[in-house]
Amino acid sequence: MIKTSRLLICFGALTLATLTPVSSFAALIPQKAKQHAKTLQPQKQLPRPNVKPFLEKQKAIHAKSRYHNKKSSSSHNKKPCCKPVVAISEHDINKASQSSSSGLVLRKPGKYKLCEDVNWKGSASESYAITIMGNNISLDLDGHFIMQDDTSLSNNFAIHIAEGAEDILVHNGIIMQFSGGAILVEQACNCLTFDQLTCNHCTYAGETSISSIVPGFDHFSSTILFNGILDDPIEHVVMTNCSFCDNGILGTAPVSFLGTISGTTLTLDTPPLYPLTPGFVLSGASIIGTPTIVSGSGTVYTISSPQTVNVPEALTVSDPNGQFVPFGFVATLFAAYTNDMKVDNIVINGTFGYLLSWAITLSGGSGIVLTNYEINDTVAFGLAKGVEIADCQNILMEDGAITNITMNVIPESNAFPLAHGAEGTKIGFSQDWTMRRVSFAGNVVQTQVPTDITVSPVAYLDCAGFIVDALAGVSVNGGFVQDCSVIGLRNDGGQVATNPTYTAGYNFATGLGTDKVENIQIAHSIASDLIGSVGFVYGFGGSPVRSFQTNMQDIRYTDCVAQDISGTDDAIYSAGFALVDQRFNVLDCTANRILGDAAYGVVLDKLSSNEATGCIVRNNLLTNCDTGAIIDLTTAKNAVITGNYAALNGPGDAGPNYIGLNPFVPISLWTPYLTSPAPTPTLLDNIDIQN
Repeated sequence: MIKTSRLLICFGALTLATLTPVSSFAALIPQKAKQHAKTLQPQKQLPRPNVKPFLEKQKAIHAKSRYHNKKSSSSHNKKPCCKPVVAISEHDINKASQSSSSGLVLRKPGKYKLCEDVNWKGSASESYAITIMGNNISLDLDGHFIMQDDTSLSNNFAIHIAEGAEDILVHNGIIMQFSGGAILVEQACNCLTFDQLTCNHCTYAGETSISSIVPGFDHFSSTILFNGILDDPIEHVVMTNCSFCDNGILGTAPVSFLGTISGTTLTLDTPPLYPLTPGFVLSGASIIGTPTIVSGSGTVYTISSPQTVNVPEALTVSDPNGQFVPFGFVATLFAAYTNDMKVDNIVINGTFGYLLSWAITLSGGSGIVLTNYEINDTVAFGLAKGVEIADCQNILMEDGAITNITMNVIPESNAFPLAHGAEGTKIGFSQDWTMRRVSFAGNVVQTQVPTDITVSPVAYLDCAGFIVDALAGVSVNGGFVQDCSVIGLRNDGGQVATNPTYTAGYNFATGLGTDKVENIQIAHSIASDLIGSVGFVYGFGGSPVRSFQTNMQDIRYTDCVAQDISGTDDAIYSAGFALVDQRFNVLDCTANRILGDAAYGVVLDKLSSNEATGCIVRNNLLTNCDTGAIIDLTTAKNAVITGNYAALNGPGDAGPNYIGLNPFVPISLWTPYLTSPAPTPTLLDNIDIQN
């Protein structure tokens, strides 16, 4: 059993504490939702793999993939003692698993190697195929797979590295279809290397109970779980050249859609998020009895008893067999209290969870390096994230690509009191971090059924590429972002108008009055093609959601570009740069094509008890902003707005370029021009505000 640990995790605007790991699993099936790049419509789910043809395909991918042709980065591991390699057969593992939940136990130092593929015949839930209990052990899967045979069993891992194990190498093979996850690492382990591993279709048939995260929140799964605790962390981990595909719980969220019924023919307006499986129960306001799905695909299905629904109605299907779980938090890679951790050259394709789905979660660690990573298709009905880093120190993220983070709003979202949204990377109450050359593309928040949804208690509904958040009385101090891009975000959660909503390329927020976000620099980065149907839309800035307490200062944008930013909410502005607190600086930046009824290149805003003060807006190019180049919505003091080139903006209330600037200070302003083309750069509109 895994021991209890203390863990702080940042779930949107809620701090979660006290992680109590693995105890029991419930069954579910693997599914996959692909988002079309243009239509944002999900593709057909990936069914449970047909074992025989699937194995050869996986082995071929494993052999050819560029992620499996590099040498292991295991320089810190000691060499096993000079003894003959011990061959491990399928019979060895299965025989041991029939008599012990630990499976085949490796205790003696040395080299162990699989000599064949393994169909694991475990006989009980909460058990393992292989357990490593000793030190100085190398386990070579030798290109073979380990696969769970009976998926009705829950909470099973292929490899269990027991508490206190040191100098361990696991490499060169495939792990798949394990109900709990691929690898479980216990507290106090030291010097671990994982190289050239492929982990597919794990966790889909089970969950790990972590009931203390949130009352009533009992379902968690992770493909690779590092279960360190505060007093006994895991130290010195290297993970290289690994790939993960289609892992996670897809929860039994009733799948909702709009449809009509004539007799036994159910016709949907659009294909459902996930196919309607035979046996699923259909319900809705006009439905009589409990008809079930008999057959069908796409938008046309046959149901078991005749019905009449002439006008499109919100309908729902649910699984009466309990194959899914009603709540779920999924993280493909989860590391709690793991120090000196290097993750390099990994790919994560497909992470699915009902309420929370995060590809990578790192919490409570120090000395974390995440490089050369690719994350695609992370889907949830609550909060979907590519990377979550919470309560960590000394973090480096470089050369990453994150695409298609999708959150689907459904009526059942009302039952979940946490934040909802799609986020590329979130840094929560962490110190001293750097992110370079990371791209985010294709984040989307979409409403599946057009009904009013009021999440209670009120939570925000965000769609963001990168977020820094201070919570739990812990500030964020010292961060650097360079050469990053956020492109193609969509927030169409228009039916959630009663909740704070925003779309942002780069966002900063604080949740409590004592928390701070300070000393952050963003340089040479881009926010482009951002669209929101409700709430604020901006490329760079502090969160303008007015329910937030703000305590942010010394945030600087240099040589950044915000372009093609569009807000369709009449009451809320869109902006290239939103300045909401103390000493925000916008220097040598560009804001171009900021669209909407209230669209500005730069906004100085007032939030809660704070306002934009001591800000510098200098030497920027501000063009094609629908309403104006710069607007001051505050009574800000000590501002410097100078040397900006503003053209082709407006019209606004006080001219096409500058609106609402502080009337209590001297202003020197060139006469605004309305002509096109714009004047040459020698005729600048300059404003100097100093008081």
